[in-house]
Amino acid sequence: MPFVLNTPTWLQSTISSGKNANSGTRSAGYAIDVVTASHLTDRTAAHWEELRTLSPSLTSPFFSSRYTRIVGELRPASKVAIIHKDGSVIAYLPFEFAIGSMIEPIGKAFNDAHGLICKPDQAVDYCDVLRAMGTKAFRYHALAGPKPIDPSFHFGTCPSFLADLEAHPEGYVPFLESTRETIFKQRRKTKKMIKDLGPLRLELDCRDKNTLTSLIDSKREQYQRTYIFDILGVSWAQAMLYRLWEDPSESCRGLLSALYAGDTLVAVHYGMMENGILHYWFPTYYRKYHQFSPGTAIFLEIARQAHTLGIKKIDLGYGEQPYKHKFSNTITEMPFGCVSCCDLTFVRERLRHAFAQGAKRIPGKPMLKKIIRSVWPSMGQGAFQ
Repeated sequence: MPFVLNTPTWLQSTISSGKNANSGTRSAGYAIDVVTASHLTDRTAAHWEELRTLSPSLTSPFFSSRYTRIVGELRPASKVAIIHKDGSVIAYLPFEFAIGSMIEPIGKAFNDAHGLICKPDQAVDYCDVLRAMGTKAFRYHALAGPKPIDPSFHFGTCPSFLADLEAHPEGYVPFLESTRETIFKQRRKTKKMIKDLGPLRLELDCRDKNTLTSLIDSKREQYQRTYIFDILGVSWAQAMLYRLWEDPSESCRGLLSALYAGDTLVAVHYGMMENGILHYWFPTYYRKYHQFSPGTAIFLEIARQAHTLGIKKIDLGYGEQPYKHKFSNTITEMPFGCVSCCDLTFVRERLRHAFAQGAKRIPGKPMLKKIIRSVWPSMGQGAFQ
Protein backbone atom coordinates (compact mmCIF):
# COMPACT_ATOMS: atom_id res chain seq x y z
CA MET A 1 0.00 0.00 0.00
CA PRO A 2 1.56 3.34 -1.00
CA PHE A 3 1.66 6.12 1.54
CA VAL A 4 -1.31 8.44 1.03
CA LEU A 5 -0.64 12.15 1.25
CA ASN A 6 -3.65 13.93 2.72
CA THR A 7 -2.52 17.52 3.20
CA PRO A 8 -0.54 20.03 1.14
CA THR A 9 1.24 21.15 4.33
CA TRP A 10 3.06 17.82 4.59
CA LEU A 11 3.93 17.93 0.90
CA GLN A 12 5.32 21.45 1.09
CA SER A 13 7.37 20.71 4.21
CA THR A 14 8.78 17.61 2.52
CA ILE A 15 9.75 19.60 -0.57
CA SER A 16 11.25 22.49 1.37
CA SER A 17 13.48 20.02 3.18
CA GLY A 18 14.89 18.91 -0.19
CA LYS A 19 13.46 15.38 0.00
CA ASN A 20 11.37 13.67 -2.64
CA ALA A 21 7.73 12.88 -1.95
CA ASN A 22 7.15 9.17 -2.48
CA SER A 23 3.48 9.29 -3.31
CA GLY A 24 0.57 11.68 -3.36
CA THR A 25 -3.15 11.47 -2.78
CA ARG A 26 -4.89 9.40 -5.42
CA SER A 27 -7.49 11.18 -7.51
CA ALA A 28 -9.12 9.73 -10.64
CA GLY A 29 -6.69 6.83 -10.31
CA TYR A 30 -3.57 9.03 -10.28
CA ALA A 31 -0.64 8.69 -7.92
CA ILE A 32 1.86 11.52 -7.85
CA ASP A 33 5.57 11.51 -7.08
CA VAL A 34 7.00 15.00 -6.54
CA VAL A 35 10.76 15.14 -7.09
CA THR A 36 13.33 17.90 -7.09
CA ALA A 37 13.80 18.94 -10.73
CA SER A 38 17.57 18.59 -10.64
CA HIS A 39 17.21 14.98 -9.43
CA LEU A 40 15.53 13.63 -12.55
CA THR A 41 17.20 10.35 -13.45
CA ASP A 42 18.54 9.73 -16.96
CA ARG A 43 15.89 7.04 -17.39
CA THR A 44 13.12 9.48 -16.44
CA ALA A 45 14.56 12.13 -18.75
CA ALA A 46 14.65 9.62 -21.63
CA HIS A 47 10.96 8.75 -21.12
CA TRP A 48 10.16 12.47 -20.82
CA GLU A 49 11.83 13.13 -24.20
CA GLU A 50 10.07 10.13 -25.76
CA LEU A 51 6.70 11.62 -24.81
CA ARG A 52 7.72 14.92 -26.40
CA THR A 53 8.39 13.26 -29.74
CA LEU A 54 4.76 12.10 -29.85
CA SER A 55 3.24 15.59 -29.63
CA PRO A 56 3.96 18.53 -31.97
CA SER A 57 2.77 20.89 -29.23
CA LEU A 58 5.77 19.97 -27.04
CA THR A 59 8.52 21.09 -29.43
CA SER A 60 9.42 24.28 -27.56
CA PRO A 61 12.83 24.07 -25.80
CA PHE A 62 11.02 25.10 -22.61
CA PHE A 63 9.60 21.57 -22.49
CA SER A 64 13.11 20.09 -22.59
CA SER A 65 14.19 17.93 -19.66
CA ARG A 66 17.59 19.67 -19.84
CA TYR A 67 16.03 23.11 -19.34
CA THR A 68 14.09 21.71 -16.37
CA ARG A 69 17.17 20.10 -14.83
CA ILE A 70 19.29 23.25 -15.17
CA VAL A 71 16.63 25.48 -13.62
CA GLY A 72 16.32 22.86 -10.89
CA GLU A 73 20.06 23.01 -10.15
CA LEU A 74 19.86 26.78 -9.72
CA ARG A 75 16.48 26.91 -7.98
CA PRO A 76 16.14 24.01 -5.50
CA ALA A 77 12.45 24.85 -5.07
CA SER A 78 11.85 23.71 -8.67
CA LYS A 79 9.92 20.43 -8.78
CA VAL A 80 8.47 17.88 -11.18
CA ALA A 81 5.22 16.03 -10.58
CA ILE A 82 5.56 12.52 -11.99
CA ILE A 83 2.05 11.28 -12.67
CA HIS A 84 1.28 7.55 -12.46
CA LYS A 85 -1.82 5.65 -13.47
CA ASP A 86 -2.31 1.88 -13.31
CA GLY A 87 1.34 1.44 -12.32
CA SER A 88 2.79 3.37 -15.26
CA VAL A 89 4.13 6.94 -15.62
CA ILE A 90 1.79 8.78 -17.98
CA ALA A 91 2.77 12.45 -17.61
CA TYR A 92 5.09 15.04 -16.10
CA LEU A 93 4.39 18.56 -14.85
CA PRO A 94 7.39 20.82 -13.99
CA PHE A 95 6.41 23.48 -11.46
CA GLU A 96 7.30 25.73 -8.53
CA PHE A 97 5.27 26.54 -5.46
CA ALA A 98 3.78 30.02 -5.26
CA ILE A 99 1.79 31.57 -2.44
CA GLY A 100 -0.38 29.19 -0.42
CA SER A 101 -1.27 26.01 -2.29
CA MET A 102 -0.68 27.58 -5.71
CA ILE A 103 1.84 26.23 -8.22
CA GLU A 104 3.44 28.04 -11.18
CA PRO A 105 5.54 27.06 -14.22
CA ILE A 106 9.15 26.16 -13.54
CA GLY A 107 11.38 29.18 -14.10
CA LYS A 108 8.42 31.53 -13.61
CA ALA A 109 8.31 34.41 -16.14
CA PHE A 110 11.31 33.05 -18.04
CA ASN A 111 9.19 30.11 -19.15
CA ASP A 112 7.47 30.95 -22.46
CA ALA A 113 5.69 27.59 -22.93
CA HIS A 114 4.47 25.25 -20.22
CA GLY A 115 1.94 22.56 -19.38
CA LEU A 116 1.59 18.81 -19.02
CA ILE A 117 4.04 16.57 -20.86
CA CYS A 118 2.16 13.47 -22.01
CA LYS A 119 0.86 11.62 -25.05
CA PRO A 120 -1.74 13.57 -27.08
CA ASP A 121 -4.36 10.85 -26.55
CA GLN A 122 -3.61 10.35 -22.85
CA ALA A 123 -6.57 11.18 -20.61
CA VAL A 124 -5.19 13.61 -18.00
CA ASP A 125 -7.19 16.29 -16.25
CA TYR A 126 -5.43 19.25 -14.62
CA CYS A 127 -7.90 19.48 -11.73
CA ASP A 128 -7.50 15.78 -10.93
CA VAL A 129 -3.71 16.22 -10.99
CA LEU A 130 -3.93 19.19 -8.61
CA ARG A 131 -6.12 17.23 -6.20
CA ALA A 132 -3.75 14.28 -6.31
CA MET A 133 -0.84 16.62 -5.53
CA GLY A 134 -2.68 18.20 -2.61
CA THR A 135 -2.54 21.63 -4.26
CA LYS A 136 -5.38 23.96 -5.23
CA ALA A 137 -4.39 25.83 -8.40
CA PHE A 138 -1.97 26.13 -11.30
CA ARG A 139 -1.28 29.69 -12.48
CA TYR A 140 -0.17 29.77 -16.13
CA HIS A 141 0.82 32.58 -18.51
CA ALA A 142 1.68 30.77 -21.77
CA LEU A 143 -0.10 27.42 -21.76
CA ALA A 144 0.94 24.90 -24.42
CA GLY A 145 1.18 21.13 -24.68
CA PRO A 146 -1.29 18.43 -25.76
CA LYS A 147 -3.73 18.82 -22.85
CA PRO A 148 -5.99 21.89 -23.06
CA ILE A 149 -7.54 23.50 -20.01
CA ASP A 150 -11.25 24.25 -19.78
CA PRO A 151 -11.62 27.76 -21.31
CA SER A 152 -13.59 28.85 -18.23
CA PHE A 153 -10.23 28.90 -16.41
CA HIS A 154 -8.64 31.25 -18.98
CA PHE A 155 -8.41 34.94 -18.14
CA GLY A 156 -7.55 35.71 -21.75
CA THR A 157 -5.15 34.90 -24.57
CA CYS A 158 -1.93 36.48 -25.77
CA PRO A 159 -0.56 36.31 -29.34
CA SER A 160 2.49 34.15 -29.95
CA PHE A 161 4.72 34.72 -32.98
CA LEU A 162 6.62 32.28 -35.19
CA ALA A 163 8.93 32.64 -38.18
CA ASP A 164 8.59 29.47 -40.27
CA LEU A 165 11.77 29.78 -42.33
CA GLU A 166 10.83 26.97 -44.72
CA ALA A 167 7.40 28.34 -45.64
CA HIS A 168 8.72 30.49 -48.50
CA PRO A 169 10.70 28.83 -51.33
CA GLU A 170 12.23 32.17 -52.39
CA GLY A 171 13.77 32.54 -48.94
CA TYR A 172 12.48 33.97 -45.68
CA VAL A 173 14.33 37.30 -45.83
CA PRO A 174 13.15 38.06 -49.40
CA PHE A 175 9.61 37.27 -48.21
CA LEU A 176 9.93 39.79 -45.37
CA GLU A 177 11.47 42.41 -47.67
CA SER A 178 8.56 42.06 -50.10
CA THR A 179 5.82 42.18 -47.44
CA ARG A 180 7.20 44.44 -44.66
CA GLU A 181 8.05 48.02 -45.53
CA THR A 182 10.36 48.44 -42.55
CA ILE A 183 12.32 45.33 -43.57
CA PHE A 184 12.65 46.60 -47.13
CA LYS A 185 14.03 49.90 -45.80
CA GLN A 186 16.57 47.97 -43.73
CA ARG A 187 18.61 47.40 -46.91
CA ARG A 188 19.48 51.08 -47.02
CA LYS A 189 20.32 51.22 -43.31
CA THR A 190 22.54 48.15 -43.53
CA LYS A 191 24.40 49.57 -46.55
CA LYS A 192 25.03 52.77 -44.58
CA MET A 193 26.26 50.74 -41.59
CA ILE A 194 28.68 48.84 -43.83
CA LYS A 195 29.90 52.08 -45.37
CA ASP A 196 30.50 53.74 -41.99
CA LEU A 197 31.74 50.77 -39.92
CA GLY A 198 32.83 47.98 -42.25
CA PRO A 199 31.60 44.68 -43.71
CA LEU A 200 28.81 42.83 -41.93
CA ARG A 201 29.73 39.58 -40.18
CA LEU A 202 27.54 37.31 -38.07
CA GLU A 203 28.94 34.81 -35.59
CA LEU A 204 25.83 32.63 -35.50
CA ASP A 205 27.22 30.35 -32.79
CA CYS A 206 29.48 32.65 -30.81
CA ARG A 207 31.58 30.88 -28.16
CA ASP A 208 33.05 33.98 -26.51
CA LYS A 209 32.01 34.25 -22.85
CA ASN A 210 32.80 37.98 -22.78
CA THR A 211 30.21 38.54 -25.50
CA LEU A 212 27.57 36.81 -23.38
CA THR A 213 28.54 38.97 -20.42
CA SER A 214 28.27 42.03 -22.67
CA LEU A 215 24.77 41.00 -23.76
CA ILE A 216 23.61 40.61 -20.15
CA ASP A 217 25.05 44.01 -19.22
CA SER A 218 23.45 45.68 -22.26
CA LYS A 219 20.07 44.08 -21.64
CA ARG A 220 20.12 45.08 -17.97
CA GLU A 221 20.98 48.66 -18.93
CA GLN A 222 18.02 48.66 -21.32
CA TYR A 223 15.64 47.40 -18.62
CA GLN A 224 16.85 49.98 -16.12
CA ARG A 225 16.80 52.83 -18.64
CA THR A 226 13.23 52.05 -19.69
CA TYR A 227 12.04 51.35 -16.11
CA ILE A 228 11.20 47.71 -16.83
CA PHE A 229 11.76 45.02 -14.22
CA ASP A 230 15.40 43.94 -14.55
CA ILE A 231 14.77 40.22 -14.88
CA LEU A 232 18.45 39.54 -15.62
CA GLY A 233 19.37 41.18 -12.32
CA VAL A 234 18.25 37.93 -10.69
CA SER A 235 21.48 36.00 -10.04
CA TRP A 236 20.16 32.54 -10.89
CA ALA A 237 18.80 33.85 -14.20
CA GLN A 238 22.27 34.90 -15.33
CA ALA A 239 23.66 31.55 -14.22
CA MET A 240 20.94 29.79 -16.23
CA LEU A 241 22.04 31.54 -19.44
CA TYR A 242 25.66 30.52 -18.89
CA ARG A 243 24.74 26.92 -18.03
CA LEU A 244 22.54 26.44 -21.09
CA TRP A 245 25.26 27.91 -23.32
CA GLU A 246 28.40 26.27 -21.94
CA ASP A 247 28.09 22.88 -23.72
CA PRO A 248 27.48 23.17 -27.50
CA SER A 249 27.17 19.39 -27.83
CA GLU A 250 23.79 19.31 -26.05
CA SER A 251 20.65 19.02 -28.18
CA CYS A 252 18.95 21.71 -26.08
CA ARG A 253 21.34 24.59 -25.58
CA GLY A 254 21.79 28.32 -25.45
CA LEU A 255 22.73 29.92 -28.78
CA LEU A 256 24.64 33.20 -28.67
CA SER A 257 24.83 35.19 -31.92
CA ALA A 258 26.93 38.32 -32.43
CA LEU A 259 26.68 40.80 -35.32
CA TYR A 260 29.74 42.84 -36.28
CA ALA A 261 30.17 45.70 -38.74
CA GLY A 262 33.89 45.63 -39.40
CA ASP A 263 35.45 45.15 -35.98
CA THR A 264 32.51 46.77 -34.17
CA LEU A 265 30.02 44.67 -32.23
CA VAL A 266 26.63 46.24 -32.98
CA ALA A 267 24.06 43.67 -31.80
CA VAL A 268 23.83 40.38 -29.88
CA HIS A 269 21.11 37.80 -29.43
CA TYR A 270 20.77 34.93 -26.95
CA GLY A 271 18.25 32.20 -27.65
CA MET A 272 17.56 28.59 -26.80
CA MET A 273 17.83 26.03 -29.60
CA GLU A 274 16.58 22.46 -29.89
CA ASN A 275 15.59 20.13 -32.74
CA GLY A 276 15.42 22.75 -35.47
CA ILE A 277 13.68 25.43 -33.36
CA LEU A 278 15.36 28.58 -32.09
CA HIS A 279 13.50 30.40 -29.34
CA TYR A 280 14.26 34.10 -29.85
CA TRP A 281 14.81 35.18 -26.26
CA PHE A 282 17.15 38.10 -25.43
CA PRO A 283 18.03 40.41 -28.36
CA THR A 284 19.98 43.61 -27.74
CA TYR A 285 21.85 46.23 -29.72
CA TYR A 286 24.25 48.99 -28.79
CA ARG A 287 22.48 52.36 -28.65
CA LYS A 288 25.18 54.43 -30.34
CA TYR A 289 24.40 52.55 -33.57
CA HIS A 290 20.60 52.80 -33.33
CA GLN A 291 20.34 54.74 -36.61
CA PHE A 292 21.31 51.54 -38.44
CA SER A 293 18.57 49.45 -36.73
CA PRO A 294 21.07 46.71 -35.79
CA GLY A 295 18.35 44.80 -33.92
CA THR A 296 16.55 44.21 -37.22
CA ALA A 297 19.84 43.50 -39.00
CA ILE A 298 20.85 40.72 -36.61
CA PHE A 299 17.48 38.96 -36.92
CA LEU A 300 17.71 39.02 -40.73
CA GLU A 301 21.26 37.65 -40.65
CA ILE A 302 20.25 34.89 -38.23
CA ALA A 303 17.31 34.00 -40.52
CA ARG A 304 19.65 33.89 -43.54
CA GLN A 305 22.18 31.61 -41.88
CA ALA A 306 19.89 29.53 -39.65
CA HIS A 307 19.98 26.55 -42.02
CA THR A 308 23.69 26.03 -41.28
CA LEU A 309 22.67 24.88 -37.77
CA GLY A 310 19.57 23.04 -38.95
CA ILE A 311 17.22 25.74 -37.65
CA LYS A 312 13.88 25.63 -39.46
CA LYS A 313 11.74 27.83 -37.23
CA ILE A 314 12.36 30.86 -35.03
CA ASP A 315 9.90 31.06 -32.16
CA LEU A 316 9.50 34.69 -31.10
CA GLY A 317 7.35 33.76 -28.12
CA TYR A 318 4.27 35.42 -26.71
CA GLY A 319 3.81 39.15 -26.13
CA GLU A 320 2.96 42.19 -28.23
CA GLN A 321 6.40 43.70 -28.87
CA PRO A 322 6.24 45.50 -32.26
CA TYR A 323 9.32 43.78 -33.71
CA LYS A 324 7.56 40.41 -33.51
CA HIS A 325 4.89 41.48 -35.99
CA LYS A 326 7.41 42.45 -38.64
CA PHE A 327 9.57 39.30 -38.22
CA SER A 328 6.89 36.58 -38.09
CA ASN A 329 4.65 34.83 -40.60
CA THR A 330 2.51 32.82 -38.16
CA ILE A 331 0.51 34.11 -35.18
CA THR A 332 -1.30 31.85 -32.71
CA GLU A 333 -2.96 32.49 -29.35
CA MET A 334 -1.66 31.23 -26.00
CA PRO A 335 -4.04 31.25 -23.03
CA PHE A 336 -3.20 32.64 -19.61
CA GLY A 337 -5.14 32.18 -16.41
CA CYS A 338 -5.47 29.84 -13.46
CA VAL A 339 -6.90 26.32 -13.33
CA SER A 340 -8.19 25.58 -9.86
CA CYS A 341 -10.06 22.86 -7.99
CA CYS A 342 -10.92 25.42 -5.28
CA ASP A 343 -13.57 28.05 -6.06
CA LEU A 344 -12.22 30.48 -3.46
CA THR A 345 -8.70 30.31 -4.86
CA PHE A 346 -9.99 30.83 -8.40
CA VAL A 347 -12.03 33.89 -7.37
CA ARG A 348 -8.97 35.32 -5.59
CA GLU A 349 -6.87 34.87 -8.73
CA ARG A 350 -9.57 36.43 -10.88
CA LEU A 351 -9.61 39.47 -8.60
CA ARG A 352 -5.82 39.67 -8.62
CA HIS A 353 -5.81 39.65 -12.42
CA ALA A 354 -8.57 42.29 -12.59
CA PHE A 355 -6.63 44.50 -10.19
CA ALA A 356 -3.45 44.15 -12.27
CA GLN A 357 -5.34 45.03 -15.46
CA GLY A 358 -6.92 48.03 -13.76
CA ALA A 359 -3.51 49.22 -12.53
CA LYS A 360 -2.28 49.32 -16.14
CA ARG A 361 -4.98 51.87 -16.97
CA ILE A 362 -4.19 54.27 -14.12
CA PRO A 363 -3.73 57.83 -15.49
CA GLY A 364 -0.08 58.84 -15.34
CA LYS A 365 1.06 55.24 -14.95
CA PRO A 366 4.30 55.70 -16.99
CA MET A 367 5.42 58.55 -14.71
CA LEU A 368 4.38 56.63 -11.58
CA LYS A 369 6.29 53.58 -12.82
CA LYS A 370 9.35 55.74 -13.43
CA ILE A 371 9.21 57.17 -9.91
CA ILE A 372 8.72 53.77 -8.26
CA ARG A 373 11.55 52.13 -10.25
CA SER A 374 13.84 55.08 -9.49
CA VAL A 375 13.26 54.71 -5.76
CA TRP A 376 13.00 50.91 -5.69
CA PRO A 377 14.83 49.44 -8.73
CA SER A 378 14.82 45.90 -7.33
CA MET A 379 11.05 45.82 -6.84
CA GLY A 380 9.74 42.40 -7.84
CA GLN A 381 12.95 40.46 -7.46
CA GLY A 382 11.70 38.76 -4.32
CA ALA A 383 9.24 36.71 -6.35
CA PHE A 384 12.15 35.19 -8.30
CA GLN A 385 14.42 34.23 -5.41
